[in-house]
Amino acid sequence: MPACPVPLGPLLTAAEMRQEEHFRVERGTSCWMEGRCAQPNAYLYDASIGKSIQDRFGNDDFLSNTSLWITVKRRFVWVEGCVPDAGTASHLEKLIQSMPDVERVIVDVMPGTTGKPPYAVRRSGQKTD
Repeated sequence: MPACPVPLGPLLTAAEMRQEEHFRVERGTSCWMEGRCAQPNAYLYDASIGKSIQDRFGNDDFLSNTSLWITVKRRFVWVEGCVPDAGTASHLEKLIQSMPDVERVIVDVMPGTTGKPPYAVRRSGQKTD
């Protein structure tokens, strides 16, 4: 869907990264201390979850007419972009939630490419520090 508005994504300025450091350490470690993670930090799952999603999406013809951006952060998965219909959004959530180690799925997609997207949009030329 070439006209799909591009999400802002997880871009952070240097100041925002520093501000988030404490939360990242606390959230990552508490997952392990509470027995919800086998690894000592929730962020250690991100790469493997991302790879699983990429592999699964590559084999799913149901998603061929979509424009999606995926963000994986501490076992949470955000899906932003455009889908042909609401049924596709529901399919996305079920598909990702069924994957190992995914704690939560947030699907913010819009049917088609017109209207106001339910996610923050990147402005043309927008940069971070």
